[in-house]
Amino acid sequence: MEFMLPGRRKGDMILIAPPSAYYKILIPFAISRHYTFPGGSYLSQEIKGSDFAIWQYHFFLHKPSLFYSYSSRPLLTLTYMLEGSATCLPHGSGKIELEENRYRLLYFPAEVKNETVFNSGNYLCIHINYTSVFLQKMVEKYLLQKPVVEKESYLINDDSQRLSSLVTRKVRMLLEEIISCKETEPNRQLLFEARVRELLFIYIKDQDSGNYCYTKQSRIMEALTFYITEHLDQDLSLSALCRQAGVSKTALQKISRDRRQKSIHQIVIDIRMAKAMELIATTDLSIGEIAAITTNKSFSYFSASFTLYFGRPPSYYRKKGDRPPIITDSRQ
Repeated sequence: MEFMLPGRRKGDMILIAPPSAYYKILIPFAISRHYTFPGGSYLSQEIKGSDFAIWQYHFFLHKPSLFYSYSSRPLLTLTYMLEGSATCLPHGSGKIELEENRYRLLYFPAEVKNETVFNSGNYLCIHINYTSVFLQKMVEKYLLQKPVVEKESYLINDDSQRLSSLVTRKVRMLLEEIISCKETEPNRQLLFEARVRELLFIYIKDQDSGNYCYTKQSRIMEALTFYITEHLDQDLSLSALCRQAGVSKTALQKISRDRRQKSIHQIVIDIRMAKAMELIATTDLSIGEIAAITTNKSFSYFSASFTLYFGRPPSYYRKKGDRPPIITDSRQ
């Protein structure tokens, strides 16, 4: 997951070799990219794992900058702010403050642009991206992981401030073991997998220990969102969802507005469209089959809704394959 300048300013980014002053922070076994632009520069270093990826970023900014991050598939990522604080605006969620010396789990839907705002200064952050394959393996071996996997998408960014954890000495030591690893393959991959698994365990344990307690509204919203993701081809009208949640229409709409800053109807659309895009990008299912899986409406209704949401018809993304398309958020 790379950070890019928005719109026409993307062309201002120039990929060049890192200057000699950066050599001491280069990771020998990582894929490094160094970008310069009018507002400063940044160095990204990617460590690829079998079912995960580790990214380390150094930002050197002499003026405030807005970046877009983009991924062709959904990402569940642990984000560690080791130096500096930033503001993240994930698609479909409210503002999330990424504070220095804290970390948290974030969810980024596929095929959308997510904004991050940095002030001037130097930043160091690490992202550990977990694939669904990695998480599913964890569920099979460690039941403690199951709640995180089941809530993989739309729940993670809810009630953002209470979900951050302190970067303890132990956490820093585990991150340092990854960055400064001296092992060679295949021992290096074994160490990486063990450490990214342990870091996820630490985060979950910290949350379960009482660092974060769901409010009644959060619990209702969490359960309802999970229900929606599991029943996309069924009746998800306001009346049906109120019966499922056991609250009145007025109460459910208020919970939705308070927790997500949007209506229940819009949340259902977001989840359906995210799932549809994921299936288009990662499966060989026909558009008709995807329409049947993600909505209980007609094919023509699905196609029209998808086009309105993403700015282009489903067939466009199927023809384009995995390339990053230009997404138009028509809901704004």
